[in-house]
Parts: sequence; structure tokens; C-alpha cells
Amino acid sequence: MGADVMSPERDFSALLSPLREAAQALPREALPALCGALAALQAELLLPTAAPAASDLEDRALTPAQAAKRIGRSADWVYRHRHDLPITRLSSGRWVISESKLRRWIETRTR
Repeated sequence: MGADVMSPERDFSALLSPLREAAQALPREALPALCGALAALQAELLLPTAAPAASDLEDRALTPAQAAKRIGRSADWVYRHRHDLPITRLSSGRWVISESKLRRWIETRTR
């Protein structure tokens, strides 16, 4: 079986060889522009790996009252149990709860 797509051992020489030959045939003063174009291509190719997961994009901050409604408790209960819940205190002094983290917290309680 061949090298894994994600492995660093993967041999890209067949893909890079024609590019290397074309680059070597360019005049010296054209090399900085080529390097800039290659850097842009590199960024374009890496962009999908830097994108957040779809579940992270769907996350939103809930107020303690909204979280309380989701778990069938009062907002006071949420404040009293804030050390057990996925709550973050913002610099403004407000408390927010990650919807995705609250969902995971609920799942661990219902198993």
C-alpha cells in the first residue's frame, strides 16, 4: 500500500518536477514574483485546513436564562451551579454559556 495522503513521507516530486523545471528556466528577476504566486497558492491550499468545524460555526452564546430554559431549571439554579456548567464570565461581568458545550453537558447527564 502507498504512503498515506496525510503522511510527511508522501512523494510529491512528480507534481513538483515540472514546476521546478519551469522555475529554473525563468530569468532571475522573475523569481520573486513566482515566489509570491507560490505563497498565494500555498495559502489557498491551506485555507480549508484552518476553517473551523461546522459544529463550531453553529455555536452561539446563551444567557443563563436561555440555558436554564434548555435544561428545565431556573436562572438562579444556573448561577448557583455555574462551577459545574460550561459557563464563561465575560470581562463585562456578564455570564454566557456555549450552546454546543451545554448540549454536550446535557448529553453526559442523560446517559
